Amino acid sequence: MKLVNILSILMIPLFLSGCNDKNNSNSASKRKIVFKTIKIVPTYQESYIGHFLCINRTEENIKFYGWEPLKNGKFNPIPATIHYEVEMDGEWNELDQGFYSGIPEVFTLKSKNHVELIVKLGYLDRFKNKGESLKARIKYYGFASESFVLDWDKDRRDGIFEALRKEHIDKVRDLLFQAGFKSELIQGDDFSQRLRQSLISVADDNKFGFEPFQGDLDFPPYIDSKGNISYGFCSSNAGREYEYQYVCWLDINPSKFNPSWFRENYQNHIIIGKWGKGRNMKFDANYGHPMRGDSGINIEIHYFPLISSSLPDEEASREFFIKILENLDSWLKE
Repeated sequence: MKLVNILSILMIPLFLSGCNDKNNSNSASKRKIVFKTIKIVPTYQESYIGHFLCINRTEENIKFYGWEPLKNGKFNPIPATIHYEVEMDGEWNELDQGFYSGIPEVFTLKSKNHVELIVKLGYLDRFKNKGESLKARIKYYGFASESFVLDWDKDRRDGIFEALRKEHIDKVRDLLFQAGFKSELIQGDDFSQRLRQSLISVADDNKFGFEPFQGDLDFPPYIDSKGNISYGFCSSNAGREYEYQYVCWLDINPSKFNPSWFRENYQNHIIIGKWGKGRNMKFDANYGHPMRGDSGINIEIHYFPLISSSLPDEEASREFFIKILENLDSWLKE
């Protein structure tokens, strides 16, 4: 997967006419673009999400970029399209802007209109273990939001993160049960780790020519706004000419997935191919395409061998991937 600099993809205008830091130093009533901090919400990932009211007082339209369209007057911009500043020694310092790949949704905030922006503040997580609170703000088109304070240590002490994590795990369990997973296998708080481990453990004995997985498997999956579960995970070691040796996806739509259909058909929907100098193994059954018969499940693995290793051939890769699918099947109700 080639990551492309966000600026080269979106070609965001440098700044609106007259929108600069000098303007931004004026009072909020005189600013042409206003970012009011509505609230900062902690998450189960020991991170935060910011809610900001953006008021466009310019004569121009402003474009925001996200993965989902505007909904109920709210928009989730791609975090890498937003600038982030932190206060250090009384001065504001801008963090490096991130990267992303993909084709975004575009929301245009028209002149004299407003929108609520919901911004994931994960770019600030690098400060979470510093042992002190952090004063920060977001910035777009040269204008900064009202400042806000993040205090990870206090929220840990107050048990806020732990309570949110427990609530999230319970929600994942309910969704997996709805999807047809065996109730006895998704008890406890470690079932997500055990599910990932049961899939990737196929590589443990190097039987098919794939080296054992090395990396963290103990973290909750992501749930999107539509209730789909994403069990993405990567290895901690690097493969040949790539950042990771393993990149794995398991995505489930509980309202679409049918264990019986999967059990009877998974061997007929396997695609094995090359991915650069690595191997791509995929269960291809129109996940996310209701017009073509959405199967409700996506499973894909990219494998990049180490410099000292050879790439398993297609036959060995298919056997390896079938075993992974068999292990997944063992989690499903009859």
